[in-house]
Amino acid sequence: MKWKKIALKTLISTFVISAVLAILIIVLDLWNKLTINVLLSTIVIFCFSIPGLCCSTSYEKVKNKTISTIGMTICSITCIYLLLLVWDILDFNFFGKWNWRFIFSGILLSLSCGHICLLQLVDSENKSVINLRKCTIGLSIVMDILLLSVVLCDIEVSGKLLSIIAILILLGTIILPLMNKLNNKTIEEDKYKKIEQLKKLLDDKAITEEEYEKEKNKILK
Repeated sequence: MKWKKIALKTLISTFVISAVLAILIIVLDLWNKLTINVLLSTIVIFCFSIPGLCCSTSYEKVKNKTISTIGMTICSITCIYLLLLVWDILDFNFFGKWNWRFIFSGILLSLSCGHICLLQLVDSENKSVINLRKCTIGLSIVMDILLLSVVLCDIEVSGKLLSIIAILILLGTIILPLMNKLNNKTIEEDKYKKIEQLKKLLDDKAITEEEYEKEKNKILK
């Protein structure tokens, strides 16, 4: 899509310019309110652009667009809110005691939605891969609910439970693409074996050239 290419080019240009400015500020010792705000704004945009891009990619490629839509919305709202705070357009105590809770919740959900969208991009018809993906996404959602209950409702949750869930999520995230790659490799090997068998039948004149091409195309699809 054109808009996505434009957005990516703008984002890259912004980061390059910001990096140059940051180097100049450090080298020339140009620290002041304006330069600090510029650097903080760059960090905020960079941090939320990553999960935002994950969500936008998932939105284009995955049928179920619920998580990606929610993720892009939360990323945008939280990013804009933090930028307004950085530039003193909004008072830091705008939400009172809920301010830090709102910021933490926004960051948590942005990262979580980005993570889930990446998992959704692992496309496979293998049942083991599908079940692992569902379990990892399910655990991520459970982790979000538990952390939000701690932050928003002051509910005590066992640190051991959170640690175990975090380890399982990390394990699933690492293993999922590896399992998918292994499965794809097996499928490709099976295809070539079938084509070799067809070629042997063709060489033995058990099938015609036309039948060979027809069956080969079916396998390659």
